[in-house]
Amino acid sequence: MTRADAARPWLSMLIPVYNVQDYLAQCVDSVLAQADEGVEVVLYDDCSTDGSRALMQTLADRHPGRLRLLDGDRNRGLSAARNRLLDASRGAWIWFLDSDDFLLPGAIAGLKAWADRDDVDLVLCDFRDHHDRPRLRQRLFGERHQRTQDIPPRQPWRDAGRLMEGALTRSQLHAWSKIARRALYGEDLRFPEGRYFEDVFVSPTLMLRAQTVVYVPEPWIAYRKRPGSILSTPNPTKWQDLQDSLNHLPPLLAANRARLDENTLNAATYLAYRSWMRATCQARRAGDWITVMRHLRQCEANSPTSLAAMLGYCEKRGWLWRALRIRAAVGEASRKASAQPPGK
Repeated sequence: MTRADAARPWLSMLIPVYNVQDYLAQCVDSVLAQADEGVEVVLYDDCSTDGSRALMQTLADRHPGRLRLLDGDRNRGLSAARNRLLDASRGAWIWFLDSDDFLLPGAIAGLKAWADRDDVDLVLCDFRDHHDRPRLRQRLFGERHQRTQDIPPRQPWRDAGRLMEGALTRSQLHAWSKIARRALYGEDLRFPEGRYFEDVFVSPTLMLRAQTVVYVPEPWIAYRKRPGSILSTPNPTKWQDLQDSLNHLPPLLAANRARLDENTLNAATYLAYRSWMRATCQARRAGDWITVMRHLRQCEANSPTSLAAMLGYCEKRGWLWRALRIRAAVGEASRKASAQPPGK
């Protein structure tokens, strides 16, 4: 090992910041409470307007030498912030953490146990929902533990097909539950700028590049459910971006076809139709069937298998209600669009 290698952080915790003054301190403190000397913590402010940047400096002053602060010249969005963080980081492993979320105890130690092994290049973890004001259900039963995978846990895994199937059927494609060796990102894999749901573009490529993956079925991240987040403020632009984020999936799967099976392809089709239903929920309620059908055509283009094949796959897995809902939604859209007067 060279002197440069010895000085290199083993992990980069990368935290993009934008208007999260109420949550940032908890996020940063949750990392610093666990980070050893081999962990660099880098924050990038995307031109916040609420005092987040001043809080970043306060936290850096409170913890001398433990935080690196970066600033954008103008607001460019989450993808650009993540790309800047990735390019500026020095760690052998990369872990993105959204600044309104926080690490749960034991997360970094749990990762290091696998990161120290030479035969692992991607680690997947679970997460737990977090509500600042929990409802009665959360108070009675606790916050929900969200699983991100179906592959066998705590063992090196090399079956790309089943790995992708689990991620696609669970719709768990967020970047922050996938901790990767830097080499998997390389010089070319970056988040598409100016779009929402950018994780859906990056995560499948990341998983297919990995030679060996480990899934740890423990929640390492508290995912904050809050007003004002991307998912809690839907609009047509976001829903279009959700569908556009899947445009790259069919060619990506085709390029890796030798490593995948029909279950993986049907899982991708299932994700496309689930995304279509989500993206057109408001349009269907408003009776805008032209928009619904436009999205449906894009869904079909992003589906590597037929609707019939995907429904059969769902039924074999015992997802009868899911299959029924998708079949009914497609049928309703086709009927209503056909009955709508021209020009509407």
